[in-house]
Amino acid sequence: MASSLLEEIVADDVSFVCRLNVDQLHQMLAAGVIYDGAPVELIDGLLVYKDRGDAGGKRMSHGPKHATVVNGLGELEKKVSECGFHVRTQLPVTLSDISEPEPDAAIVRGDNSSYTERHPTTQDVAVVIEVAETSLRRDQTTKQRVYSKAGIPTYLIVNLNADEIELYQSPIAEEETYRERRTLSRDDTLFLQLGDSTIEVQVADLLP
Repeated sequence: MASSLLEEIVADDVSFVCRLNVDQLHQMLAAGVIYDGAPVELIDGLLVYKDRGDAGGKRMSHGPKHATVVNGLGELEKKVSECGFHVRTQLPVTLSDISEPEPDAAIVRGDNSSYTERHPTTQDVAVVIEVAETSLRRDQTTKQRVYSKAGIPTYLIVNLNADEIELYQSPIAEEETYRERRTLSRDDTLFLQLGDSTIEVQVADLLP
């Protein structure tokens, strides 16, 4: 038997928890109930604080190492733009009517002007990237489950603790997991499939 409210929520045994959908979240943002840019994201109908900290720092604040790596991910723009994609950092992607996470980076189809009326959806996203230090466990479990369930083709975790990249590919949506998982070190080359094109990225360029 669950001994706390949190455990009851996890076990889906609480009928009075108010879950949100994406439309309701957008209405709350438009009304100013939640301010735009607040460090929260919608996961399975629940608003979750984003963990952006470095080890020893505050989880809700941008840690210097985390911020440096996220900023560096924008340098992928030149390579991906040649394939008809662009990089978005820490912005929403709509995965379902109850999940709209804000990954540290996403490589999406089209250019920035393609999304003036909506956020990218699962059909638009080729790669999602999370930069993890204090957030590592959540990124390896909850985020991996949410992204695989949505059918995101490639999920990368920049593991700052181990100084490596965790590569997840070939989602099995019904099992909420990825079939292929690899760990890449600084000396490795990462191959990313973007539509009909493949780009090469040196793992060292993604690490601090």
